[in-house]
Amino acid sequence: MSMRHDSQHAPETETDVPDTSGEHARAHGGSAQQLTQHVGNTGHGEHHDDGHAGHGDHVEQFRRLFWIMLALAVPVVGFSDMFADLVGYQLPEVAWVAWVPPVLGTVIYFWGGSPFLTLSLIHI
Repeated sequence: MSMRHDSQHAPETETDVPDTSGEHARAHGGSAQQLTQHVGNTGHGEHHDDGHAGHGDHVEQFRRLFWIMLALAVPVVGFSDMFADLVGYQLPEVAWVAWVPPVLGTVIYFWGGSPFLTLSLIHI
């Protein structure tokens, strides 16, 4: 009588516990079939081509996105009329200056907020 070693012990890490709620698969845009297949999956080593590649570098992705958004926020604040008045400098008198904060602010909202906007759509 031979038992597998992993069936003798309780799961040691969170990744060893099956996701019976399906939240993990839905968060990655999984279909109903993929969701069903994913519920019985106890680890990520078996499926590298299912859209789970790069799963461990979310922190690095968020860090990179933060620095990009910070760089885009500097001209938004710098070209703001209110900030210029507060600090005491004059903005150039050209038409495009007024468009810098709203255009870059929109880019920051949709690009920088895309991880959160995508997850919010899943929960609606």
